Amino acid sequence: MLASARRLFAEHGYAATSLSDVVIDAGLTKGAIYHHFAGKEDVFREVFEREQRALAHAVGEAAWSERDPWDGIRAGWRAFLEAASDPAVQRITLLDAPAALGWQTAREIASSYTVSMLETGLARAMRLGRIQPAPEAALARLLYAAMCEAAMAIARAPGDPLTAIEMSEAVEVLLSGLELHDAS
Repeated sequence: MLASARRLFAEHGYAATSLSDVVIDAGLTKGAIYHHFAGKEDVFREVFEREQRALAHAVGEAAWSERDPWDGIRAGWRAFLEAASDPAVQRITLLDAPAALGWQTAREIASSYTVSMLETGLARAMRLGRIQPAPEAALARLLYAAMCEAAMAIARAPGDPLTAIEMSEAVEVLLSGLELHDAS
């Protein structure tokens, strides 16, 4: 049922997808859906949470593949950007979630999967002297917001490769500004 819901939300958007559409596509009854969910918003929320877990997994896998935590953060950023370039991910996580769930709720859910991971990586990079010391929690939230805004700009400019290039370069400049360089 959730696979049907994801596909329909990705193809048609939250507003244009009814619970009846999901029921028919999944070959279920409304009673089966209402046994697990209160309504369309709850179904969408579960689809959104699954998307966030998948994004966090892709980011974490890329980040932890690097020995250096700062290189890991950069690899995680690139993995996030790649995953977020999927039109289905864009539609569900970036374009529809704020309207369907409310901006605050969507941001809280999304950040619950990634901000703590980013904070951990930043703390490790600071301990190793790779980046400037700063309050990890605040820095993680600011970087997360910049990365999400870059992904949002890309999602709102489908088919425009220049936006993707510019957003990627801008985030890389932000990240570079945090690096400490050996004075020797």
